[in-house]
Amino acid sequence: MNTKLISDAVSEIDIRFVDEALNYKKPARQTKFFRWAAIAACVCVAMAVTIPLATRRDRIDTIGDVPILTEDGVVIPPMSVSLSSDIAADMAAFFIYQGGCYVQYEWLDNQDIVGEYLGSSTGLINEWTPKDGYVELAGNVSVDFYSVNGYDPSFMLCTKDEDGRASTYIRTTGITLKYGAEFFSDRLNIDSWQSVSYKTPESWVNGSDEVYYLNEADTAAVENFIAELNTAEFLLWSSAVERAEQAGEAISESYNLYFELENGMSISLRLYDSGYVHFDGMPKVCVQIPRDSCDEFIGLLDRNAD
Repeated sequence: MNTKLISDAVSEIDIRFVDEALNYKKPARQTKFFRWAAIAACVCVAMAVTIPLATRRDRIDTIGDVPILTEDGVVIPPMSVSLSSDIAADMAAFFIYQGGCYVQYEWLDNQDIVGEYLGSSTGLINEWTPKDGYVELAGNVSVDFYSVNGYDPSFMLCTKDEDGRASTYIRTTGITLKYGAEFFSDRLNIDSWQSVSYKTPESWVNGSDEVYYLNEADTAAVENFIAELNTAEFLLWSSAVERAEQAGEAISESYNLYFELENGMSISLRLYDSGYVHFDGMPKVCVQIPRDSCDEFIGLLDRNAD
């Protein structure tokens, strides 16, 4: 995948809307932990509630609410749009809680992460709901939701089902990020990682289910990678693409990294050979780790995949 293709893909993510009209395209790709799904989401204008829109269930993109680079960091502002009745009702599950919209991120096969009961959503929102219907506890699903053990409720909540599974819901807009630690460590708790698996660029492009694992001997390399993430500054993905184009370089295919945490959570990151890294749930912003550190870590991934 060359720079132009990535730039095109990013531009296709940008929303074109006029008040209550929204169109999107549905790509198709699968990973071990996540599945593609179309997302159409909304926000109550009166509450300035943010609904992250995406092209797949786990990629909670911020379509329409374009991030802005400031002296304080990258600002990911809330947006105000509503669903259009012209959109097929293939929406990711979401609900509104304390002025924020939480969109389903992933299913887990255990309920160890489930914390305190916080409320229940009404499930009364659909594509015909007027703007004044986007109120506290409204959503397109009727569920009981809970805090997630070890996570700030303003960032992540969860639900549970009778089959013993839990589903996380994430809010990734209305925040400002300066350094990686403010997101990867403070919000995602990536420091509590227990194991790391990944897909190679080839398996990612070919849609293969082949996944590789790092072992205990690679612990120091993983810790160093996380340290580089935490000290890197956030930047706009569009700026990264533009910078590569100006330098005549290509941002090559990425490695999908999956960090399994001690509490059963799974965090998906995407690593490019130029050192850019972004969270799968927030692809319009990224950090860049030093090139030599990136090359060293990719070399490790390559060796383990041989």
